Amino acid sequence: MSRYPNNASSIVSIIAKKKNRLPYLFYGCIGFIIVIYCLRYLSLTSTPIKSTPAANKEVLPHVDYLDSSQLINNEELDRLLFQDVTPSFAMKTTATYGHSIQQLDGMIQDVGVPSLTITALLQATPTAAFYTQLAAVLHQSYSPTSIWLICAPKDQSALQQHIQSLPEKDTIHLLLLPPLQQQVNGHDDAWMTLALQSDADYVWILDANALPGQDYLARVATLSMTSAYKHTLLGTSAWGTRQQQQEQCIDTTAPDFVTTPVAHIDGLWLLARNWLTPDLFLQQQNNETRGRVISDYLNHIGITPIALPLTTTNQHHWHDTFLVKSGHSCHPSELSPTATTAKQNQGSVDNSSSLVFLVDQWEQLQELVPLICHDHSQSTTIARVIHVLPTATRFTLTQEMIQDALLQHGKGCTPSNLNNGDNGKIVVHSSAWLRGIYEEQSWHLAQHIMQRLASTLASLDASVLIHTLRPSDPISDSVAAALSAHPVTVIPLPARDIQHVQWMMDLPMIALENWHKGKIQLMVTTDRNPHGLTRLLRSANKAHYLGDKVDLTIIMDQSSDRVTQQFVHDFSWKMHGEKQLRHRIVKMNRMPVFVESWYPRDSYDDYAILLHDDIDVSSLYYVWAKQALLRYRYSNSNNGNIDDGNSRLAEAVMGISLYTPRLVDAYVDGRRLFEPPLATTTHPYLMQAVTNGGTLFFPEHWREFHDYVTARYADIKKKQLQTIEVPLARSANWTHSWRRYMDELMYLRGYVMVYPFLLQGQQSFSTHHLDIRHHPSSDVAAAADDNNDAIRSLFQVPLVQDTAAMTNFGFSDVDDLSLFDLWGQPVAAYADMQERGWLLQRSVSACPPPPSSSRLVYDPADLLCPFARIVDIPVDQVTTDALPTRIATLYVTNAAAPTPA
Repeated sequence: MSRYPNNASSIVSIIAKKKNRLPYLFYGCIGFIIVIYCLRYLSLTSTPIKSTPAANKEVLPHVDYLDSSQLINNEELDRLLFQDVTPSFAMKTTATYGHSIQQLDGMIQDVGVPSLTITALLQATPTAAFYTQLAAVLHQSYSPTSIWLICAPKDQSALQQHIQSLPEKDTIHLLLLPPLQQQVNGHDDAWMTLALQSDADYVWILDANALPGQDYLARVATLSMTSAYKHTLLGTSAWGTRQQQQEQCIDTTAPDFVTTPVAHIDGLWLLARNWLTPDLFLQQQNNETRGRVISDYLNHIGITPIALPLTTTNQHHWHDTFLVKSGHSCHPSELSPTATTAKQNQGSVDNSSSLVFLVDQWEQLQELVPLICHDHSQSTTIARVIHVLPTATRFTLTQEMIQDALLQHGKGCTPSNLNNGDNGKIVVHSSAWLRGIYEEQSWHLAQHIMQRLASTLASLDASVLIHTLRPSDPISDSVAAALSAHPVTVIPLPARDIQHVQWMMDLPMIALENWHKGKIQLMVTTDRNPHGLTRLLRSANKAHYLGDKVDLTIIMDQSSDRVTQQFVHDFSWKMHGEKQLRHRIVKMNRMPVFVESWYPRDSYDDYAILLHDDIDVSSLYYVWAKQALLRYRYSNSNNGNIDDGNSRLAEAVMGISLYTPRLVDAYVDGRRLFEPPLATTTHPYLMQAVTNGGTLFFPEHWREFHDYVTARYADIKKKQLQTIEVPLARSANWTHSWRRYMDELMYLRGYVMVYPFLLQGQQSFSTHHLDIRHHPSSDVAAAADDNNDAIRSLFQVPLVQDTAAMTNFGFSDVDDLSLFDLWGQPVAAYADMQERGWLLQRSVSACPPPPSSSRLVYDPADLLCPFARIVDIPVDQVTTDALPTRIATLYVTNAAAPTPA
């Protein structure tokens, strides 16, 4: 049986039952409406009651009768009244203080990395202190969006050059300092007003000498995003509290220190863009600091200065230090008491920059003591302040140990006793300049040492740093990286070379600062002489290069044999520099091979030592070349560039010879012995000649010689418009030798070479090897051997192998050196040598010599001016028809000539 009705009668019965229920539903709805109406009436006539709705209960609306005061929106009224007068943040003065450093760390983790645009504003000067400050800004863990450097017009060029050398140069913008408005106590803060031009979220202003830690900006910027510190001026260098009448420096490193309102913040100010108004940069009054002016103004508009806590274990990460401690600085400067006293004493010793020795181990100290104590007992030594900075990352190296080591070296090596106020020239520091970093992990140690080192060197006004750290030492790489953006010359000396560089302490500071400026490379030419080439390259490989990179280029002639090619291919030069190989495809004479072997890449700082395979060199040849180069090219303020500061003779020095000749080959009748006076045994000397024994050439002179020999050789082969011969010179007959054209140029210009002093036994830094072949089976051959030995003794001289042979020799100024002409004869005055060249130039060139007072331009054009002359050019006889005759008739009258209109 189906459960659903299937017939009409069933359906009718169901409908009848539902109709019986309808009256009950109708009366129920009417009753519910009446109840709701009564409740509504009671709510309108009773006192309004506000109740908090309970869970799962329906909240019924109610009517609230408000008077006129309740109808006023006070917040909207305040906004309308003050929106054009006071910034919105000025009315939000409530903040929560008293957070410990652990609580601040938790707040920073909650906020995360802020996404802000920040403009850093610095006053730029081309000084070591500023470059240190700029490096600290560039190395922030949270980098500014852009960095504005405000400078004076006179400093623009130097700063622009430094900026171009930085990898972050795209974010750095150099702006000129606006016109000076007022100066109080010698300080001018007009540059800070450029902060008003920034459209970034925040402007980070750094006062001079303020040095932020690597996480300073990240920490302060993140805290500025929290609700508690959004409207506060944060910093770690703080003065007083607002309740104190007399301001005091706040020690923020106390263990229980918490964030505290203070009188003002110094050094670094992270300012929101909507805080900036012209009034913020008002001129200080009386002795007010810039930090007090900024803090007072911000405090007046509701921005509270807050001091942040530090701890001794993390303060070097994100605190702000000062390169030079001022009277208003809260934090100590990077100068230790030792350095401060030495810096004050420096004025009584020397006005130049100071020299720093970095020592990491006891063995390194023993290696550097001879340099530190070099001739300090002699009055002729250049006076300068020397600082010894220990790092002692592996072994304990105390200040007392260093002082004892110096005292044991000799009486003249006495460190300054700063407690007694001595004005000594050697200052030994303790490891206090590395305070707090030894608690760090070992892999952080080198980075932190170098970050501290940069600021310490700036505070010491140091321009040169010398160390003997091994290349494998991580601190060695960190030194170069940390100081790459600073004007500090780092000289890493191999320990084996220390005994050979005692002379460097006699150089002026400008020469040491340019230690790496001159780049020397070796150019070796060879041809079917594998024995001689092997001898030369092995000697060069054993030489002392003082830690410099020296590249080697080997030029093989077309006829070089397989043995030579295989040897140069296998020869290793990696420990000194790069090796390059060249092979000529056309057999030529020696002149183009020699002249084309090198062409300078740089106008003043690219040098080459030209060698041939018949030469051997001393292990100290590079030491001599480096010493003479620094002394005669980089010991004045022009940094090697030829300028008016040089004498004419200094400009005329075109190179440095490695070889001390025993013969002079310029005489027409043959070679003669060269016998200079005794004065040349104690000093180098100058001679108007060049030898084949190895020479370092200066770039501007070589470039001029290259142009001169090109024009002269072409003229001899073609037009023969000029006939230039040095009077009574043998080289005038050497048409295919480069020596002929070098002698011509040196004679015409008055150029000279620097030659080594005549050492005992006539030792030299290079020598010739003559391979004289003969038949060995006859008695004549035995006699020839004796003759050959005598000949060899005139060319082959002993090589200098011991630095002790050079210790008693000095380097006088160029104008004080002995001067010899092309024939090895003494010349009383350089003007006489100059006049000889001018006399020859007037006879061979139509262009007059340059005035004696003018600078050399190193251009041979005025030497290559042929005189005007009629040149008969023979032509073949050509028969031509007779020229036609033309007749012209002239009529002469007595009439007056017409007057021109």
